[in-house]
Amino acid sequence: MKIKFQLIGWFCIIGVVFLVGCRSVSSTSCVDAQIRLWAAARAYAAEKGFGESVEIEPKDLVDYLHDGTNGLVCPISGKPYPPFSIQKGPKCLAGHWIDRTRLPWIQNSGRGRTNTSAKN
Repeated sequence: MKIKFQLIGWFCIIGVVFLVGCRSVSSTSCVDAQIRLWAAARAYAAEKGFGESVEIEPKDLVDYLHDGTNGLVCPISGKPYPPFSIQKGPKCLAGHWIDRTRLPWIQNSGRGRTNTSAKN
């Protein structure tokens, strides 16, 4: 039950990130997918007892995503998301990025923005 409440909290954060953390309108669907994937990974890791540095395969998160396997690829480019840790979060191979400085669960982590300057 605790995990369900955590997921609801993470999904609420999606709205905030849309307002302050997206590079452009065209990348918002990918950013949304990355945040949902990250929230699912946090719930998965909590359930399995994994630390934040353990690398998670996105395919292991299918049961935690409301859109199933569709959530495992960038909705814009169709490229699959590679394995990632909770600490670093998902990364889009097409270059869409989350402004990680705006996400409350990694504030003060010293990581800041990560952008590959890819065109949308």
